Amino acid sequence: MPGELALSLANTLSNDRPGGDLLMNVRDLRDWLSRNELSMKVASASELQRFRDLRAVVRDLFAKRAIRSRPSARTLAAINAWAKSRGAAIRIIAGATSGGAALVTKPSITTPAQLKGKTIASPQLGNTQDVALRSWLKTQGYTTTQEGGGDVKVKPQPNAITIDTYKAGQIDGAWVPEPFASRLVVESGARVLVNEASLWPDGKFVTTHVIVRTGFLKKHPDVVENFLRGHVEAIEYANANPDEAQTVVNTALENLTGKPLKPDTIKAAWKNLTFTVDPISSSLHESAKHAEDIGLLDPVDLKGIYELGPLNKVLGDLGKSTVTAT
Repeated sequence: MPGELALSLANTLSNDRPGGDLLMNVRDLRDWLSRNELSMKVASASELQRFRDLRAVVRDLFAKRAIRSRPSARTLAAINAWAKSRGAAIRIIAGATSGGAALVTKPSITTPAQLKGKTIASPQLGNTQDVALRSWLKTQGYTTTQEGGGDVKVKPQPNAITIDTYKAGQIDGAWVPEPFASRLVVESGARVLVNEASLWPDGKFVTTHVIVRTGFLKKHPDVVENFLRGHVEAIEYANANPDEAQTVVNTALENLTGKPLKPDTIKAAWKNLTFTVDPISSSLHESAKHAEDIGLLDPVDLKGIYELGPLNKVLGDLGKSTVTAT
């Protein structure tokens, strides 16, 4: 109904990084929804939806939900949703985070030349980090296959088991998002071979954006706008209060998973994340090209995938700079 937001926070905490969605617990969420003239229904713990990967989120969005804010999968699932529906199903209405992905390896691997014959994990075949890994390996002259062959064996696996497979010697490294990159370094003695930020202009690339079902956006633009006011507020909070925000996020992680991150781990991971409402659209287009080049995405026209009018209205009302999309 108007004024009531059907919101699912797509937290795949067992295999992804913390993001802006976790900056508020349920009580905080109620508070800012109320301030922005929204109401909410809170499901019981058994009813809360947890998504193993973004493909499941997109399937759910196609089925019935309204707005998704997704911590981690940078671009490809949104692109696939756009392509599958021929541009009808979804719109990207804001960014949330930039950065926070890296290739971490055994300490003995200090140059790309040492990767030949090695096994490197990615979160999932065709996901954002998988594409980034395969694309980067191609620039280094290495071949890969979807079946795990080639010069470098890419092994898609859930991030939740990557720490264990690394310790067991089953993989030589992994291209993973935060907090798993920092967990491998801080807790398992791995080293960063490639910080993905080093591959992008000014180190900026989208790792979280907010998508909305097009039909909901058209039917309830006021609800979307009010949601975005709360989203901007959460981003500002994270940037103005990093220490407090880390505590809030870690508490939420503990509540949701039963175990918080170690203080040194979340501190290290946080340094690699930039919270921003700018969707950094150029990186989405470039990621699509990367996926096309390695055969994991058919050519797709992304013109129209962004609808930043509601966000820019909010930013304008607040006296802040607006954002653009290419």
